[in-house]
Amino acid sequence: MNQYPLPSHAVSIWLAGDRLMIGVPPIGDERPSTKVIPLDNCFFDDKNVSQRGWAVLLNLLRDRSRMEREGKKPWLGTKGDPVQYDIEKMLKHMRREKREHRKVEKALAKDKPLTLEDLGL
Repeated sequence: MNQYPLPSHAVSIWLAGDRLMIGVPPIGDERPSTKVIPLDNCFFDDKNVSQRGWAVLLNLLRDRSRMEREGKKPWLGTKGDPVQYDIEKMLKHMRREKREHRKVEKALAKDKPLTLEDLGL
């Protein structure tokens, strides 16, 4: 692994099937350890627009895992290594979805008929 200026408290994360793996490096005389969290226990709801940061992270990990299984390299700018601009664009789109979702919820709460604009169409 290349030496990158990571902070001493940094951990490694990856997906192994339906499990989120967290590798914790040793500090001092400690031994390294790996924590395993089943994705079912991560309480991730891809329909919940406030959790879209999780969606970006999990999609990145899934794509990197898939690329490795296929013998491909996750080059910069691909789904396995998106550029920061692409991540910001995804999150901006997700925030817009969240605003539109709130409009629909408000309209429904007022028993007001929904317009195409309320639905983002």
